[in-house]
Amino acid sequence: MSRKRGERKREELRRAAYQCFREKGYHGTTVEAICSATSTSKGSFYWHYDSKQAIFIDVLETWTRTVMDELYEQFEEAVGSDDYVASITAALARESRRGRHMVPLWSEFVSLSHREPEIREAVAKFHHRARIAIASILRPTVGPAMSEEELQAMGATAFGAYLGLMMQHVVEPEQANTPETVGPFLTMLGRIIKAVPDAAIAAARRRRDAAPTPESGN
Repeated sequence: MSRKRGERKREELRRAAYQCFREKGYHGTTVEAICSATSTSKGSFYWHYDSKQAIFIDVLETWTRTVMDELYEQFEEAVGSDDYVASITAALARESRRGRHMVPLWSEFVSLSHREPEIREAVAKFHHRARIAIASILRPTVGPAMSEEELQAMGATAFGAYLGLMMQHVVEPEQANTPETVGPFLTMLGRIIKAVPDAAIAAARRRRDAAPTPESGN
């Protein structure tokens, strides 16, 4: 099998597995169901993936790369805009629409991570990448007012808040409104940053420059 053909087949299997996992959950999905959805023999499936767990992890890792790339592109553009609050809120709203579709499957990823070391490692990698990416996006705007440790803490907190909002959208969609929640928070954050004295900003910059920047996750 040629490399390109093999990559296309893996992508076809991965997309089918994603739909099966979303509709039936991890335990409700079988290798037979994935094969049936793609008209693939079990022998061909096991040529590409060792197990159902292996394709489950591939779905997670592929989603991680896609989400991080798109998040970074959207939020980097928003941070550099003249109306930071409106742009970042709009970017969050776009991501929240996609995130709502992933939350049920994401919840299963997290649940399984308690029992499956390989899945736990994949989930931890996603969290690490997300925290680093958010901190990198925020650094040009709020970095001068914060130490590197504070910036990393803000990235971790922002990511946790995003996941929390996505959970709220699942259980109470009428009450969870990401733009209405995030907009006032960002406005308040902007006022706080502008109120920080120049001396405090200079001190934070010195602390940040003296500390190594965390390496991005792989």
